Amino acid sequence: HALGGVPQLLIAADAVETGPDEAVAAVLLAHLFARVMELSTQTRAARLIQLSGCARGKRCVDPWKLMKQCVFAIRMQRRRRSSKQRADARAELRSRVVLSRAVGAWRDRVLFVESVRATRTIQAAGRRRRAVARLSALRAAALALQHFLRRQAARSLAARASTRIQ
Repeated sequence: HALGGVPQLLIAADAVETGPDEAVAAVLLAHLFARVMELSTQTRAARLIQLSGCARGKRCVDPWKLMKQCVFAIRMQRRRRSSKQRADARAELRSRVVLSRAVGAWRDRVLFVESVRATRTIQAAGRRRRAVARLSALRAAALALQHFLRRQAARSLAARASTRIQ
């Protein structure tokens, strides 16, 4: 037998002569109050659910209308989400294009710098060869000139010496 949904914990036969023990009464009251609080919480929640469609002082909202609004909101969220995903995909594609252009430009710059360095090395080697060839030609000309001048000097010395002897 229950009292308002609370089961009967104390039987009358238990408390006939002495009355309930203090500990038994405390346990009984604790259980009773806990159950009453639980029932009041459930009652409050049920009342809140029942009145959720109604605003204070206004008529209750039609559940079908509320459901249609929820479905509409869900559809809008899906559209917004899909459009956001498309926008994110476009932004990712743009960033990939920018990145690939930057990498391509960097690669072109590296190749250009390497080709300039190779060209300068080849040109320097050619200049060195031409300079060595000019130097050897000048050395040969200087030796030929020295040889000619020494022969010339030797002839003039011989001519002077022959004129003095006579």
